[in-house]
Order: sequence, then C-alpha cells, then structure tokens
Amino acid sequence: MRHLFAVAVAVLVAGMASAADADKKKLEETVDTLLKAYNEGDAKTFNAQYAKTMAAVATDQTFENIYKKQYMEKYGKFESKKAIDKETVATGDFPLLVYEAKFAKAEKVKVSVNFTKDGDAFKVMQVRFDPLQ
Repeated sequence: MRHLFAVAVAVLVAGMASAADADKKKLEETVDTLLKAYNEGDAKTFNAQYAKTMAAVATDQTFENIYKKQYMEKYGKFESKKAIDKETVATGDFPLLVYEAKFAKAEKVKVSVNFTKDGDAFKVMQVRFDPLQ
C-alpha cells in the first residue's frame, strides 16, 4: 500500500512539474523573433518579447545602447544558430535557451535567452551575446 501511495505521489508531482514547463518550440520562436528584430534594428518588436516585469530594461534606449551600439558593432548581423543542449534548460518557471551562433563579424557567439512566466505565457527576461571560446 505504501508503495502504491509513493508511486501516486510521484506521478502527481511529475504531472505538476510538466504543467509548469514551457513549450520549447514557442520559446524557440520567440528567440527567432528577437534575432530577426535585432537584425532589422526593430526595437518595438524586440522589446515586445520581454515580460512585463522587465519593462524598465525593455526600452528603446536600452535596445539602442546594447543591441545596436555594442552588439551590432562588435558582432554584426545574426546569421545562424545551433542549440547548446548541455546548457539549455527548457523546463520549470525560468527556462534558458543557449545557442552557438554565427554573426557577420564573429564566427562563434554564445546567445543566451532567459525566460520567465508572464501570466500564462513565457516571456523574455534577458538576452545576452557573449564571445564563445
């Protein structure tokens, strides 16, 4: 009887955990939208991917200073990406997608996108581009 109870609890907990998990395909679509907006210099679309709680950083000025002046000048336009599975965590309330990306001025750039729950959806919390060794 105890064994049956333990199994029932484990199934219930696993079901609850997966209910909180993000739809990885939707997260990847958001990343694609971000990178397209980055290439086009489209701050409005880029910032629309952010969670409401991140409104203080999802501004035209931040986009201009970080993504256009720093990242675009250093890395150039985004060209392609492949997931770094060992660093990606697409479960729980704070998913993280990590990619090895190719940009016009840099062959290997680590693109990290942190997500957070925003109502019923997952929205962006942070986007980083870093040199990849």
